[in-house]
Amino acid sequence: AGDKIQLNDITIRKNYAAKDFKIQINRPQILIALTNIVINAIDAMAGVKGILTLVTISTDETCIVQIEDNGCGISEKNLNKIFEPYFTNKPDGLGLGLATTRNILRSNHVGLNVKSTEAKGTNFILRFGENDHDKLLQRKRNVPQLNDTINEFGLRLIDTILHED
Repeated sequence: AGDKIQLNDITIRKNYAAKDFKIQINRPQILIALTNIVINAIDAMAGVKGILTLVTISTDETCIVQIEDNGCGISEKNLNKIFEPYFTNKPDGLGLGLATTRNILRSNHVGLNVKSTEAKGTNFILRFGENDHDKLLQRKRNVPQLNDTINEFGLRLIDTILHED
């Protein structure tokens, strides 16, 4: 993704929360999900002076990660379809990236909302640590518990996607 950002001369704006947030997630899976969102944002900004905005907001109970672009946006008609397998607007797309992303986020108990306006851009909003009931179910199923600090972790993940240090 970092190469595509440089190639397309996309400006990155970062606004990260100062407060750390402890969360149990699967790092490699979340990296795939975030990468899919960022790549779609880059593709949506083709032909415009792209601005990719990355925000983390942390409270005592949840951490929100927002990935926003100023690209072509998604029509209201298609917004409900973007997570369906094989749905794509890209000529060379398979329609699996966002379907996979949604499944990964669900399996890691991460809430997901998308807001979009055609010709203005799209904002993906991820909510980590939103549901304690989901955490209990995860423990009962013996799913591996991975602890990390979301602020540092989120920054490392996003910087990994962008190839920044």
